[in-house]
Amino acid sequence: MSELDIPSIERDIAKYKGEIKLLDALNRLEKNADYKLLIGNGYLKEEALRIVSLRTDPSTQSELSQRNLIRDIDGIASFQDYLRHIRIDGENAKNSVNQSEQTLEAALIEENQE
Repeated sequence: MSELDIPSIERDIAKYKGEIKLLDALNRLEKNADYKLLIGNGYLKEEALRIVSLRTDPSTQSELSQRNLIRDIDGIASFQDYLRHIRIDGENAKNSVNQSEQTLEAALIEENQE
């Protein structure tokens, strides 16, 4: 294994650990009662339903109102997607970090034997 591989593996491990740190923070956050009240139920559920229902409200049928409602719906979806990616990336990182640490250990052993 070349010397260039070791820094690359170390960067990967640092990246994975950062993603795991974000996942751990998200898990703690989602258990928080205030998060559940304001974000989990308030924004991601109740506000989403309110905005979707406004799409058919007679008072919000102007082009500008409809555009703003779609923007707000897209914002909620984008935020949910962000949280989903934190979860997916964190779970993938958990699987990858151990493998990368083993690869790094093997590379360091090989380098010391040269």
